Amino acid sequence: MGAIAATHLSSFIRTGCHYATKSIALTIATLRSFLRIGVVQGWLPVDLSADVPTVHVRPDATIPSIWKAEDVEAHAMKLDPADCDA
Repeated sequence: MGAIAATHLSSFIRTGCHYATKSIALTIATLRSFLRIGVVQGWLPVDLSADVPTVHVRPDATIPSIWKAEDVEAHAMKLDPADCDA
């Protein structure tokens, strides 16, 4: 395990790029914790947790689960693309 390098971590993280943001955030947080424990336990010679990026998950980034699919569709149909700032 002492042969783990930052390039290995980067490759591992890229394998999950197709997962949902929350899944990636959880995996990265777990990886960071594992790396810290590895240093404390002596499995790893250096702490690589600083080389693992953080993923910010906005709590308002999802559609509330109480909305019905019909409600979401109705709201989407009301949107005017000309009013979008992005």
